[in-house]
Amino acid sequence: MTNSFDFFAGLLSFCILLYGLKFVLYDTLAQVAKDRAKSAQDRISEAEDILCQAQKQAAEWNAKLQNLPIELEEIEAKAKLDAEQIISEGQEHSEKEAAAVLSSAHDEASSLRSKVQDELQSHMADKITERAESIIRASLDESVSQNIIENFLTKMRAEHA
Repeated sequence: MTNSFDFFAGLLSFCILLYGLKFVLYDTLAQVAKDRAKSAQDRISEAEDILCQAQKQAAEWNAKLQNLPIELEEIEAKAKLDAEQIISEGQEHSEKEAAAVLSSAHDEASSLRSKVQDELQSHMADKITERAESIIRASLDESVSQNIIENFLTKMRAEHA
């Protein structure tokens, strides 16, 4: 009987302990399990949202990558047009600059030609004046000499006559 009593007492103690633990811990453990399940479900939901966003973004990037050759061609065409415009503007500027330089050179040559002509005329006038003076001196000297000779001869004739 002691064995049966001990057995029943142990069984009763176990049941009381089990009921006490269930009463005290079951609700707490159930709540913890529920919270963990909810937390896991929330994380799974977040992960699915992130995966969905990543898939959308990957689809957008794939679409952009598919359009990339077209965009590159457009950029290249625009760059070519810009380059042609810059070259055209550069040529126009160069032509204007060349025309201005050429005009300036013509003006300077014309001015220099005019200056050289003026100097040449002045030099020629000086030379002509010098030659005229020498011719006039020579003729004056000759006529004066002729007068002196004639006066002398006249005096001499008058004295000897």
